Amino acid sequence: MRILHFSDIHFRKTEIGTTQDPNFHLRSELFHDVVDQSQKLGAPDAIIITGDIAFAGDPAEFEFATQWL
Repeated sequence: MRILHFSDIHFRKTEIGTTQDPNFHLRSELFHDVVDQSQKLGAPDAIIITGDIAFAGDPAEFEFATQWL
């Protein structure tokens, strides 16, 4: 069984979707790493997210995280 685990992704409302988003490139690199590993090893059977998803618990942060995931 292959498990993909994300922890403490902390999407912040004031940064997401803006040109000043300091984590845009990190998320992009993470996405490409997941695609590469999935091609090599096969798609994950499960995705687990632990820790904080939203920085301040704002609904927009959760919506962004849901779309990104």
